[in-house]
Amino acid sequence: MTDISAIEAAITSPGFEAIYAAIEAAREAMCTAIEARQKPDIVHIFVRVRHIHAEAAASETYFAEANNTEARRSGREVRLAAESVMGQWLVDLETAGLRYMGRPGKGTKIGTPPDPCLITLDDLGIDRHESQHWQAVAKLTAEEFAAFVASDKPTSALIQQLPEKHLLPLSAIRVDGNVQPRKYLHDDRVAEYAEDMRRGNKFPPLVVFEDPEGGVLAGRRVPPVPRGRKA
Repeated sequence: MTDISAIEAAITSPGFEAIYAAIEAAREAMCTAIEARQKPDIVHIFVRVRHIHAEAAASETYFAEANNTEARRSGREVRLAAESVMGQWLVDLETAGLRYMGRPGKGTKIGTPPDPCLITLDDLGIDRHESQHWQAVAKLTAEEFAAFVASDKPTSALIQQLPEKHLLPLSAIRVDGNVQPRKYLHDDRVAEYAEDMRRGNKFPPLVVFEDPEGGVLAGRRVPPVPRGRKA
Protein backbone atom coordinates (compact mmCIF):
# COMPACT_ATOMS: atom_id res chain seq x y z
CA MET A 1 0.00 0.00 0.00
CA THR A 2 1.13 3.56 -0.71
CA ASP A 3 2.08 5.67 2.32
CA ILE A 4 -0.29 8.66 2.30
CA SER A 5 0.11 9.68 5.96
CA ALA A 6 2.01 12.82 4.93
CA ILE A 7 -0.96 13.97 2.88
CA GLU A 8 -3.39 13.44 5.75
CA ALA A 9 -1.13 15.31 8.20
CA ALA A 10 -0.67 18.31 5.90
CA ILE A 11 -4.35 18.60 5.09
CA THR A 12 -5.29 18.88 8.77
CA SER A 13 -2.83 21.77 9.28
CA PRO A 14 -4.05 25.34 8.70
CA GLY A 15 -2.61 27.71 6.09
CA PHE A 16 -1.79 27.64 2.40
CA GLU A 17 1.78 26.47 2.99
CA ALA A 18 0.47 23.27 4.58
CA ILE A 19 -1.87 22.76 1.63
CA TYR A 20 1.04 23.11 -0.79
CA ALA A 21 2.90 20.51 1.28
CA ALA A 22 -0.11 18.20 1.00
CA ILE A 23 -0.14 18.57 -2.79
CA GLU A 24 3.57 17.77 -3.01
CA ALA A 25 3.14 14.76 -0.74
CA ALA A 26 0.27 13.60 -2.93
CA ARG A 27 2.39 14.02 -6.05
CA GLU A 28 5.05 11.69 -4.67
CA ALA A 29 2.51 9.18 -3.39
CA MET A 30 0.73 9.12 -6.75
CA CYS A 31 3.97 8.31 -8.61
CA THR A 32 4.40 5.29 -6.35
CA ALA A 33 0.76 4.21 -6.75
CA ILE A 34 0.84 4.48 -10.55
CA GLU A 35 4.09 2.52 -10.77
CA ALA A 36 2.54 -0.19 -8.57
CA ARG A 37 -0.74 0.04 -10.56
CA GLN A 38 -2.71 0.20 -7.30
CA LYS A 39 -6.16 1.42 -8.28
CA PRO A 40 -7.52 1.90 -4.71
CA ASP A 41 -4.55 4.09 -3.74
CA ILE A 42 -4.67 6.05 -6.99
CA VAL A 43 -8.35 6.85 -6.49
CA HIS A 44 -7.87 7.71 -2.80
CA ILE A 45 -4.97 10.10 -3.48
CA PHE A 46 -6.83 11.76 -6.34
CA VAL A 47 -9.93 12.26 -4.21
CA ARG A 48 -7.86 13.78 -1.38
CA VAL A 49 -6.40 16.37 -3.75
CA ARG A 50 -9.85 16.97 -5.18
CA HIS A 51 -10.92 17.87 -1.64
CA ILE A 52 -7.96 20.26 -1.37
CA HIS A 53 -9.12 21.79 -4.64
CA ALA A 54 -12.63 22.28 -3.26
CA GLU A 55 -11.32 23.87 -0.07
CA ALA A 56 -9.07 26.24 -2.03
CA ALA A 57 -11.96 27.21 -4.32
CA ALA A 58 -14.13 27.91 -1.27
CA SER A 59 -11.41 30.08 0.30
CA GLU A 60 -10.99 31.94 -2.99
CA THR A 61 -14.69 32.80 -2.98
CA TYR A 62 -14.70 33.71 0.72
CA PHE A 63 -11.75 36.09 0.47
CA ALA A 64 -13.13 37.64 -2.71
CA GLU A 65 -16.32 38.52 -0.82
CA ALA A 66 -14.19 39.84 2.05
CA ASN A 67 -12.20 42.01 -0.40
CA ASN A 68 -8.96 40.38 0.74
CA THR A 69 -7.09 40.43 -2.57
CA GLU A 70 -3.89 38.79 -1.35
CA ALA A 71 -5.62 35.87 0.35
CA ARG A 72 -7.97 35.41 -2.61
CA ARG A 73 -5.00 35.23 -4.97
CA SER A 74 -3.35 32.65 -2.72
CA GLY A 75 -6.50 30.56 -2.77
CA ARG A 76 -6.67 30.82 -6.56
CA GLU A 77 -3.04 29.78 -6.90
CA VAL A 78 -3.58 26.71 -4.70
CA ARG A 79 -6.75 25.77 -6.59
CA LEU A 80 -4.96 26.00 -9.93
CA ALA A 81 -1.97 24.09 -8.56
CA ALA A 82 -4.33 21.27 -7.57
CA GLU A 83 -5.93 21.36 -11.03
CA SER A 84 -2.50 21.19 -12.66
CA VAL A 85 -1.48 18.18 -10.59
CA MET A 86 -4.75 16.32 -11.19
CA GLY A 87 -4.62 17.17 -14.89
CA GLN A 88 -1.13 15.69 -15.15
CA TRP A 89 -2.26 12.58 -13.28
CA LEU A 90 -5.05 12.08 -15.83
CA VAL A 91 -2.44 12.19 -18.58
CA ASP A 92 -0.11 9.85 -16.68
CA LEU A 93 -2.90 7.35 -16.04
CA GLU A 94 -3.77 7.29 -19.73
CA THR A 95 -0.12 6.82 -20.67
CA ALA A 96 0.17 3.95 -18.19
CA GLY A 97 -2.92 2.30 -19.65
CA LEU A 98 -4.75 2.60 -16.34
CA ARG A 99 -7.57 4.94 -17.37
CA TYR A 100 -10.76 4.03 -19.22
CA MET A 101 -11.05 6.49 -22.11
CA GLY A 102 -14.78 6.10 -22.70
CA ARG A 103 -14.51 3.72 -25.63
CA PRO A 104 -13.93 -0.03 -25.88
CA GLY A 105 -10.47 -1.26 -26.72
CA LYS A 106 -9.55 -2.90 -29.99
CA GLY A 107 -11.39 -6.16 -30.45
CA THR A 108 -13.89 -5.36 -27.67
CA LYS A 109 -17.57 -5.37 -28.55
CA ILE A 110 -19.39 -2.05 -28.35
CA GLY A 111 -21.44 -1.78 -25.16
CA THR A 112 -19.08 -3.98 -23.12
CA PRO A 113 -18.62 -2.54 -19.58
CA PRO A 114 -15.14 -1.15 -18.88
CA ASP A 115 -12.51 -3.36 -17.28
CA PRO A 116 -12.98 -2.97 -13.49
CA CYS A 117 -9.21 -2.65 -13.16
CA LEU A 118 -9.31 0.58 -15.19
CA ILE A 119 -10.00 3.94 -13.59
CA THR A 120 -13.00 5.92 -14.82
CA LEU A 121 -13.83 9.60 -14.32
CA ASP A 122 -16.70 8.44 -12.10
CA ASP A 123 -14.18 6.66 -9.88
CA LEU A 124 -12.36 9.96 -9.46
CA GLY A 125 -15.55 11.94 -8.88
CA ILE A 126 -15.11 14.32 -11.81
CA ASP A 127 -16.76 14.91 -15.17
CA ARG A 128 -15.42 15.21 -18.70
CA HIS A 129 -15.29 19.01 -18.64
CA GLU A 130 -13.21 19.06 -15.45
CA SER A 131 -10.89 16.49 -17.00
CA GLN A 132 -10.40 18.64 -20.10
CA HIS A 133 -9.94 21.87 -18.15
CA TRP A 134 -7.46 20.43 -15.67
CA GLN A 135 -5.37 18.80 -18.37
CA ALA A 136 -5.21 22.20 -20.06
CA VAL A 137 -3.84 23.72 -16.83
CA ALA A 138 -1.27 20.92 -16.63
CA LYS A 139 0.09 21.90 -20.05
CA LEU A 140 1.03 25.41 -18.90
CA THR A 141 4.69 26.25 -18.39
CA ALA A 142 5.75 27.81 -15.07
CA GLU A 143 5.68 31.27 -16.66
CA GLU A 144 2.29 30.66 -18.28
CA PHE A 145 0.91 29.32 -14.99
CA ALA A 146 2.03 32.44 -13.08
CA ALA A 147 0.50 34.67 -15.73
CA PHE A 148 -2.75 32.72 -15.66
CA VAL A 149 -2.97 32.99 -11.86
CA ALA A 150 -2.59 36.76 -12.16
CA SER A 151 -5.11 37.00 -15.01
CA ASP A 152 -8.14 35.99 -12.92
CA LYS A 153 -9.52 34.15 -15.96
CA PRO A 154 -11.59 30.98 -15.44
CA THR A 155 -9.97 27.65 -16.26
CA SER A 156 -12.44 27.21 -19.11
CA ALA A 157 -10.66 30.08 -20.90
CA LEU A 158 -7.79 27.68 -21.63
CA ILE A 159 -10.02 25.48 -23.76
CA GLN A 160 -10.15 26.50 -27.40
CA GLN A 161 -13.69 27.31 -28.40
CA LEU A 162 -15.00 24.69 -30.80
CA PRO A 163 -17.39 25.41 -33.69
CA GLU A 164 -21.04 25.23 -32.74
CA LYS A 165 -22.43 21.73 -33.21
CA HIS A 166 -25.54 21.13 -35.26
CA LEU A 167 -27.64 18.10 -36.11
CA LEU A 168 -27.22 16.58 -39.54
CA PRO A 169 -29.93 14.19 -40.81
CA LEU A 170 -28.74 10.84 -42.15
CA SER A 171 -30.37 11.69 -45.48
CA ALA A 172 -27.81 14.47 -45.90
CA ILE A 173 -24.83 12.11 -45.46
CA ARG A 174 -23.32 10.45 -48.53
CA VAL A 175 -21.44 7.16 -48.25
CA ASP A 176 -18.86 7.46 -51.01
CA GLY A 177 -16.87 4.29 -51.76
CA ASN A 178 -14.11 6.40 -53.29
CA VAL A 179 -13.48 8.02 -49.92
CA GLN A 180 -13.10 4.76 -48.04
CA PRO A 181 -12.92 1.91 -50.60
CA ARG A 182 -13.62 -1.60 -49.34
CA LYS A 183 -12.88 -4.81 -51.20
CA TYR A 184 -15.91 -6.44 -49.54
CA LEU A 185 -18.17 -6.16 -46.51
CA HIS A 186 -18.04 -8.58 -43.58
CA ASP A 187 -21.60 -9.87 -43.26
CA ASP A 188 -20.97 -11.14 -39.71
CA ARG A 189 -19.80 -7.70 -38.58
CA VAL A 190 -22.77 -6.02 -40.27
CA ALA A 191 -25.15 -8.38 -38.44
CA GLU A 192 -23.35 -7.69 -35.16
CA TYR A 193 -23.77 -3.92 -35.60
CA ALA A 194 -27.46 -4.38 -36.40
CA GLU A 195 -27.97 -6.44 -33.23
CA ASP A 196 -26.12 -3.84 -31.14
CA MET A 197 -28.42 -1.14 -32.48
CA ARG A 198 -31.51 -3.20 -31.62
CA ARG A 199 -30.23 -3.44 -28.06
CA GLY A 200 -29.78 0.33 -27.92
CA ASN A 201 -26.00 0.22 -27.57
CA LYS A 202 -24.27 3.54 -28.10
CA PHE A 203 -22.03 3.87 -31.15
CA PRO A 204 -19.07 6.24 -31.52
CA PRO A 205 -19.98 9.45 -33.37
CA LEU A 206 -19.67 9.46 -37.14
CA VAL A 207 -17.05 11.67 -38.78
CA VAL A 208 -18.57 13.75 -41.57
CA PHE A 209 -16.91 16.30 -43.83
CA GLU A 210 -19.20 18.93 -45.26
CA ASP A 211 -19.00 19.93 -48.90
CA PRO A 212 -21.27 21.90 -51.27
CA GLU A 213 -23.41 18.79 -51.82
CA GLY A 214 -24.03 18.13 -48.14
CA GLY A 215 -21.84 15.76 -46.14
CA VAL A 216 -19.63 12.80 -46.92
CA LEU A 217 -18.86 10.09 -44.40
CA ALA A 218 -15.24 9.50 -43.42
CA GLY A 219 -13.58 7.08 -41.03
CA ARG A 220 -16.34 4.44 -40.91
CA ARG A 221 -19.51 3.41 -42.71
CA VAL A 222 -23.04 3.96 -41.47
CA PRO A 223 -24.22 0.80 -39.68
CA PRO A 224 -27.37 -0.76 -41.13
CA VAL A 225 -30.57 0.43 -39.49
CA PRO A 226 -32.63 -2.50 -38.18
CA ARG A 227 -36.22 -2.79 -39.25
CA GLY A 228 -38.61 -0.92 -37.03
CA ARG A 229 -35.93 1.54 -35.87
CA LYS A 230 -35.78 5.10 -37.13
CA ALA A 231 -32.45 6.64 -38.04
